[in-house]
Amino acid sequence: MGREVDLHAPELARYEFVNALNRLVVAKAFPSDRIQQAWNDILILPINYHALTNAPRIIEISLQLKRQSAYDGAYLALAESLNAELYTLDGPLYRNAIGHAFKVQLLQ
Repeated sequence: MGREVDLHAPELARYEFVNALNRLVVAKAFPSDRIQQAWNDILILPINYHALTNAPRIIEISLQLKRQSAYDGAYLALAESLNAELYTLDGPLYRNAIGHAFKVQLLQ
């Protein structure tokens, strides 16, 4: 039997969802007439979204990382503030973060 987990993400995750949909439509890998349904499906995901409130820590983290991405820093700062592990599909983020002792798991 699986265990229940709470899902958390920075508010910017919604933008990233839209950006991913946009890339798929531009690449003609997703039909534009299904965007609304896809967005509705995303909205019902039980994710707790968090406003970006700790810009200094996000920047501090991003400066440690090779890619120096505020996006990566936001996810890592949120996980850190929740004392939680970050689960990601992003291999470079994973490799970068574990090199700095962040709690990160790579989903495959």
